[in-house]
This record gives sequence, C-alpha cells and structure tokens, in this order.
Amino acid sequence: MVFYRSIWSFFLVMTLLWHDSKKNDRHYYLLLFCIFILAVLTGGREGVGNDWTSYKYMYLYGEATSGQLLDEIEPLFRLLMIICKSLKLPYGLFLFILSFISLSVIWKALKVNNVRNCWYAFLIYLSLVFCNYQFGIIRHGAMSSFVILGYSYLCKYHTIEGNIKSGKKRWHYLLYSVLCVLIGAGFHTSGLLFVLFIPLLGLKIKPRAAALLFVSAFLIYYSGFLSVFGGTLDFVFHETDYEGYLDVDRWGEYGFSMGVISKVIIFVYLYFLYKDRYDNNKAYRLWINLLLICLIFIISVNQLGVLIQRLGNTMTVSFIFLLPSVSNHFSKSIEKNIIFVLFILYLALFYQLSWNGEMSNMLPFVFRFDNLI
Repeated sequence: MVFYRSIWSFFLVMTLLWHDSKKNDRHYYLLLFCIFILAVLTGGREGVGNDWTSYKYMYLYGEATSGQLLDEIEPLFRLLMIICKSLKLPYGLFLFILSFISLSVIWKALKVNNVRNCWYAFLIYLSLVFCNYQFGIIRHGAMSSFVILGYSYLCKYHTIEGNIKSGKKRWHYLLYSVLCVLIGAGFHTSGLLFVLFIPLLGLKIKPRAAALLFVSAFLIYYSGFLSVFGGTLDFVFHETDYEGYLDVDRWGEYGFSMGVISKVIIFVYLYFLYKDRYDNNKAYRLWINLLLICLIFIISVNQLGVLIQRLGNTMTVSFIFLLPSVSNHFSKSIEKNIIFVLFILYLALFYQLSWNGEMSNMLPFVFRFDNLI
C-alpha cells in the first residue's frame, strides 16, 4: 500500500511543481529516468499481479499455468520472450524490458503530441491504467502503448499543412501510424481492431450524429443482437485468436460500472462544452472520436466482456492528452484550478481502485532485486 501511494504522490508533486510551466525537454528526460525506475520495480516484483505466475511458467517451461503454449502467443511478445530466454536472462529482467518498452513508448507519444506538462500526463496514465497494464495484462499494456503512439502520429498526419515537402512528411506520419498499430497487434491481437479505427478518427461528427450513435448502441444492446448472431460470430472466428473473446458464457458482460458511466459523462463534457475546440482542433477531435467509438462498442456489444475491457482500457489512455488540454483551455486561473482539482480527485479515486481491488492480487507489493540478476 505504501509503495502505490508513494509513487502516485511523487508524480502528483512533480505535476504541481510544473503545472503551469512551458514544455521543457529536461522534464521529459527526467521523466524517462523515472520510467526506468518504475520498470525496474515492475521487473523485480514477486508474485504481484494475476498473471505473474502464469507468464513465469510460460517463460521457464513454454507453457502457462492456464495451459496456453508459448507457440500460441502473439509473435512479437513471443519473439521478445525467446530472445530473453536465449540470452539466459531471468524472468524478472524480461518483465523489466517489456515494461520499459511499454512505458517509454507512452513517453514518446507525449513528445510526439508536444504535451506541455509531461508529469501531469503521466500521472493520468499512472492513475488509470498503470497497475493493470504493468502488473496484470502486460501483453495488452504493450499493445495499447503502440496504438497510442500510432494515433499520436495520426494526429500529426491530420494537423500538418503547407508545401509539397510538408505533404510528403504528412504521408510518412500516416505510415508510422499504421506501422505502430500493427506492432501493437504483434503483442496482442486485439490491436488489429484499432487499425479499423484509423480512417474514422479524423471525421467531424455532429452532435445529432453522436446522439444517434449512442441511441443506436443502446438499441443494439437491448435487442439481444449477440444472442441472435452469436452462432455466426462463433463460426467466423472458430479456432482463431479471437474465439476466446467471443465466448459470452465464459467472460460474461462487461457491465455498466461507474467507470463506464464516468467515461460517458466525461465524453459529454469534453465534446459538447468544447464543441468549438472539437471543430477547430484536429488533434483534440481525434482523441474525442476515439473516446466516442470505444464507448459505442462498449455499449452495443457489452456482452463480450473481455474484448470490451481491451477496448475500454486503450480508450482510457487517450485521457493523457484530453484532460491536460481541457485544463489549459481556461484563461482564468480560478476556473482552471477548479477543473484541475476535480480531475485530480477523479484520478485519485480510480488509482485507489486499480490496485486495491479484491481480484487484483497486487497487495502486498513485494520487490526482490535478485529477480533481476
């Protein structure tokens, strides 16, 4: 408990110290050093996280405790594991390398987006998904990082204007975007879904269309669409990596928790109250559209619990760009500080839930340095 609260308090203090400062590369490199320390702590943990033992068995013996074989895992995750094993690296050092890759890619995404207060952005990541991504669903955590980096390059693609030279560079950013998302899919196959979103994220969606999408999503959910077409989905994805995600009986519904409800409220707030910003700022529009698309999926196919969890978690990472953007939007310091405090309270609540849940297996946090050597 002390561990989790200490790292969150550290990033909160750094956020407060440089909350109104301009972008500074020194802060970015100091943040990268802190990311290195977090990766060391992640790699040296002992029995922390639901999948720690399962992946250890896979690393040592080629088969997880669930029975899943190393040969059945996604190619890039498998490749990284094979390289580490061939170099006779301990399991903890493999976890460190994976964690550092995942976290440093988020760091790179912050730089690509020119985020002014990198400490605030990383505090958001830490609060909402860090524990789950680094101690739990680590393959998905790496996938999500590369997807976010890919979408960051997509922001560049949509915002660059100018001469022919700029146009060529613009298409390079689109290529980087697709490539990063595909790399993410190499760590977890659910990343392929995010390739499909790339053409949609630049669209300017009108309020009436957004409302219609929400109504349609609820109608699909309550109509029992999946119960009618479930057999067709099972047939199409039979004996593929997606088959397990479509097993409603196994995973159950994702549900409409406070997390989902709060994300809907945040979307309504960020979209409708900042409609001018949405219309005129292409980068802001992209992250809002990602939030909208994932919410529509969460509502309409809510029965596919584990697949929706994958979508929802990646969607949540977009907050590292949206929340600071909203805070900086206010010209009056009083309004800006009120919004900032409300966001901090929101982050504190969800961070507490991320490591203190009954099923998280994250307490107590045990670190052993010899796991890394």
